Amino acid sequence: MLGEGESIMAKRVLCIDDDPGMLMITAKGLERQGFAVTAAAGNDEALAHLERDPEAFDIVVQDSQRPLGKCLAEAGEPDDLHELSGVLFLRNHIWRLNPRLPCIFVTMTPRTFIFHEEPSLEGNPLFRYLMKPSASTELAAAVHEVLAEA
Repeated sequence: MLGEGESIMAKRVLCIDDDPGMLMITAKGLERQGFAVTAAAGNDEALAHLERDPEAFDIVVQDSQRPLGKCLAEAGEPDDLHELSGVLFLRNHIWRLNPRLPCIFVTMTPRTFIFHEEPSLEGNPLFRYLMKPSASTELAAAVHEVLAEA
C-alpha cells in the first residue's frame, strides 16, 4: 500500500522483454508516465538486477514469452517452455528474491494458458495481465492499481 504523500510517479519499474522494439516502446511509455524504468532484454539481465538488490524495484512489467536464458536452463527447465518463461521466471526468481514484488504481464499469451500453468496468479493482488498491444496509459493505470493493492 502506498504511504501518505507517496507518489506513484516515483515508482521504480523493472521492464523485461526479449524483443528490443517492444522493450523500448514499453519502457519509454512508462517513462513518459513518470516512472523510473530499468529495461532488461531477458531473464539473465533481469536476474542480475534483482540479485544486486531485490528491493530495487517497486514492480516488474514483463512479457511472458522469451528465451529461458541461462538462469532457467541451469535450473533444469526444458527448452520447449519458452512460452512460459515469464511465469517460470516470476515463480523461480522474482518471488524467490522478493515475494512481495508485484508483476504485470503484458503479453500475447492467452490468459488461460498462464493461469493453467500457475493457478496461484488468478486473483493474486500482486499480479495483473494485459494483452499486447496495450497503450502506455492503460499500462500505467494497471501499475497504479497493482501498487495501490500491494
